[in-house]
This record gives sequence, structure tokens and C-alpha cells, in this order.
Amino acid sequence: MSNEKNWKMMIVDDEIDLHATLKFIFEDNGFDVEMAVSGIEALKKIKEERFDVILLDLCMPEMNGLQTFREIKKISPSTAVFMMTGNKESSQLKKCIDEGAITAVYKPFSVNNLLEIMNKVVKRPVVLVVDDRGDDRTILRNALEIHDFRIVEASSGFEAVEKAQRGDFDICLIDYRMPGMNGIDTIEKVRDIAPEAALVLVSAFTLEDAIKKELKQKKGVTFLKKPFEINNLVDIIKGEGKGRKSVSWDK
Repeated sequence: MSNEKNWKMMIVDDEIDLHATLKFIFEDNGFDVEMAVSGIEALKKIKEERFDVILLDLCMPEMNGLQTFREIKKISPSTAVFMMTGNKESSQLKKCIDEGAITAVYKPFSVNNLLEIMNKVVKRPVVLVVDDRGDDRTILRNALEIHDFRIVEASSGFEAVEKAQRGDFDICLIDYRMPGMNGIDTIEKVRDIAPEAALVLVSAFTLEDAIKKELKQKKGVTFLKKPFEINNLVDIIKGEGKGRKSVSWDK
């Protein structure tokens, strides 16, 4: 199953014999593949260029998969990371999944099955959810993941700006009332960094008339009042995403 564009991919594994086989198979299916034999080499590469997907071995010398994964998400939060391992009971693997790795594949694995999953995942729109309330972020993450979005979280406007600089997002869902930097200011800064991203401002509070007027002047920004039906949010996100970036909304 070949994909529609040359997705940039990195395979990170210290098993050199595995590299040539995987590289050939993934390149034959439309991926542009880089190889790394250690977490240190992988981090160096990801600082130099952006990758859509990374296949990361859990057990490596010097820097293990969990350590590497955490550093990857700091450098490039929107990159889809798949873990591979021969140990299904690893506590480190569970931490990777809990912290945002897409899934795990267990050696020896079916490359065709992995390709099918990857081709679906890399096409899913990436949503940056910005809210200072951890419970609200968790609720949104769980609800949107059911609808096949990939989620990256930020707990403040400052963190959102940092992640927008490092990632590639289709939609930014931003809470209005946050300490330090409110939603309007966050939208301004994120838009400067990612002008093609769709922007949705949400709030549990009724906005003042002056803020509503200011919001109307910001083309491409949609407002949604909490609480809301998740299906309404999904419809708004999809509508705002169309016509901006080349986004596939298929599962």
C-alpha cells in the first residue's frame, strides 16, 4: 500500500542487519527513509530536519527508547512515533504509550500490517489542544482520538507557542481564559508561526462585546462555548481545516 506523498520517516534501531530490509520495504511504499543506530544519532537528525513518522526501538545502548522518545517529543511534538520491541511486558513501553507514542509493534512483526497502520496514522489531522486545566485536556484528547485525530497538548499559551514552533499542526484548539497569556494573545502568536493552521477558540465564559468584535476581525478563527457536544466540535474542526492545509479527513 503506497502512500500519497513521500512521508519523511526515520527508523531507529541498533540492529544493523534490520536496516537495509526495512529501508527497502518502506521506500518501496513511498516513504523517504533515514536510518539511525542510536538515540543520540536520531536526536541529531531530528534537530536538523522534520520527520512525519519515527519507528523507534525500545532497547538500545547509551540512550534507551523511552529516553529517546521523550527527547523526540520535546524537539518535534507532532511527529508520530511507533515503538518496536521484543518485550511485551516492558514498563518502559507502557510509559511511552501513556506519554503519546502511537502504538507498539512486537518483533518479529508483519511489515505489511505496520504499513497499513502507518499510512492511516500519518494522514490523520494533528490537533494542538491548549488548556491550563489538565482534566479538560484529557477529556478532549480522549474524545478527539476516537474521531481519528492525533493530539498534542499544551498547558499554557507559552507552551503552545513553543510547540507551534517545533511541530506541524492542522488545527489549534485554544482555551480563552488561561494565566499568563490568554487565548486571544495565543492565537495571534500561533498564527504568526503557523498561518495555515485552523484556529478554534473555546471558553466556558460569555465573551465581552469588545472581545467578540476583536474576534470577528480575526479571519479564520471560530469560537465555541463550553460545554459543547464533541460532534459539534469535530464538525467545526473539519470545516475550519478544509481549504487551509492539505488535510485528509478519512479514517
